[in-house]
Amino acid sequence: MNLERELELMLTRRQLFGLASQGIGVAALASLIGPEAAAQGLGHATSTAARPESPAHPANAKLPHFAGKAKRVIYLHQSGAPSQIDMFDYKPALQKYHGTELPDSVRNGQRITGMTAKQSSLPVAPSRALDANVRTPVQVPVADKSYRSAKDALRAGMREYNAGDKQGAARALEYAAGQGHALALWKLGRMYADGDGVPHDDLKAFEFFSRIADASTDDGPDPQNSAVLGSAFTALGTYFLEGIKGTYVRPNPERAYDMFNYAASYYGDPNAQYNLARLYLDGTGVEADPRQAARWFNLAAEKGHHPAQALLGDMLVNGLGGIPIQRVRGLMWLSLAREGAESRKDDWIVALYEKNWAAASEDDRAEAQTQLQTVGSIRKRR
Repeated sequence: MNLERELELMLTRRQLFGLASQGIGVAALASLIGPEAAAQGLGHATSTAARPESPAHPANAKLPHFAGKAKRVIYLHQSGAPSQIDMFDYKPALQKYHGTELPDSVRNGQRITGMTAKQSSLPVAPSRALDANVRTPVQVPVADKSYRSAKDALRAGMREYNAGDKQGAARALEYAAGQGHALALWKLGRMYADGDGVPHDDLKAFEFFSRIADASTDDGPDPQNSAVLGSAFTALGTYFLEGIKGTYVRPNPERAYDMFNYAASYYGDPNAQYNLARLYLDGTGVEADPRQAARWFNLAAEKGHHPAQALLGDMLVNGLGGIPIQRVRGLMWLSLAREGAESRKDDWIVALYEKNWAAASEDDRAEAQTQLQTVGSIRKRR
């Protein structure tokens, strides 16, 4: 199964409207030009007995006896009408509660639509078209330089960042981010998330990552920005999973699952694949499924994700969750994870490796080392 290929083959919302536009357009056109066409005799016989100017012509009997006076149409947004997302209508309150669960008082027990009937979560969604410029403004120093383009500002920002002038970098990146440059938005998001040269502020980071997500399309992954988009959706998943204390971003495991699943499937982001596997393993935001967990761990492990390698190895060695025991392969993954462990934050990987390695037989250890050497030689050839 190739999830990325399957997602490409799925009919997206954009494609649906594109395919349906001809039928809707023809119907609309017919309704608009119908009276005019009848008055001009289009599509009708031109014999004297049936000409449109003849009072006996059946089309003439349907025409109004007075000129149309309507100048505007008032459109009532009722059940089934286009939403604020389709009408590009900015709603400040919806922006405020973006990502939170739709209150039960809104639906009042009404039947849910067929498109959302199987959703585990019903998050509030603002207009994605016109609200990008009216988000909570990010307070960074105003750029005091003029840049020829967003790319020029991005290059300047990265030069200043690498030179140690992170305040100057933030100013330049803010200019590029104001032009919608995805990499500048992502870098600012990471800086605020990590407190890297700017005050630590998770909400500002969330806002920057959200702007990247809001600007994404369903046309397929953009090779140039795939890594940035995948990382942004993964960061949003982490924020939704834990929430941001004291803000409107509250813990929402179901929304976190959606973010991780999208980044893992659509962009192949290894961190998203790892986090998605953890959700399946723990049954958080989705029904527990150890086999799905192992599958996503494996995809991330193949990309060199050491925590995924460690947990996949532990599952294979011990047959956790009912998956088939593969001790040698599990020890091989644990060995790879141990080799890549860094600093104290990965102490748990070392502990997991030592526990399983100590319990393994000499034969299993030797075979695992052989497989490890084979994997290493394959990677060198690549």
